[in-house]
Amino acid sequence: MRGTGDRHKPLTMAEATAEFENILLHCDIQGYLYEPEYSEEELRRIEEEAAAAAAEQALPVAEEPDRAGVNWWCTCLLCSPMETHKESLCCSEFQRCQFLRDEMAESGEEGAVCVTSHPGFTPHLNRWVLDTYFRTQKVNWKRQPKPAGRNGCLSTEQYRLTSYRHFLEWILQGERLGRGNRLVLPACVVQGPVSRKRR
Repeated sequence: MRGTGDRHKPLTMAEATAEFENILLHCDIQGYLYEPEYSEEELRRIEEEAAAAAAEQALPVAEEPDRAGVNWWCTCLLCSPMETHKESLCCSEFQRCQFLRDEMAESGEEGAVCVTSHPGFTPHLNRWVLDTYFRTQKVNWKRQPKPAGRNGCLSTEQYRLTSYRHFLEWILQGERLGRGNRLVLPACVVQGPVSRKRR
């Protein structure tokens, strides 16, 4: 044990270990003294849940046929075949679009089953809206911060990307995805800027 005059001097590793062991000898420390114990019934239930989870993971999952290059999965009838399975997504499967589909159903629009038929979708294709959106300070375009088209206009690629981003802001309704997070947009929305003429 150290004297009171030695209190401010740093301990060596051997002294610290000896002092710690001395404290343990004089204390009645018992590990896990206050940990709750499971009853026999709780232990049996935990084991049953673990066995059920293991059995569930062992079951073969029926695989969905590949979606790439076909559009059998489309229920809105406006999706085009996409190159990858991940991109092959219909607006009816995209949960973030559900509020738009609900709005169309409530308004009683006949035959409007695709979000691209929603009246609010049109501005996402309007070149003046997209041009204005591209130039807002809020949006940070790191790769091409300036219009790359002729006569100071946006290039076709910039219009397309701006349209996607504008649509995403609309369906997120102010929610932020966070840095590095990406969403795959429905095929009908992706094809919208390509297949419909910008107004």
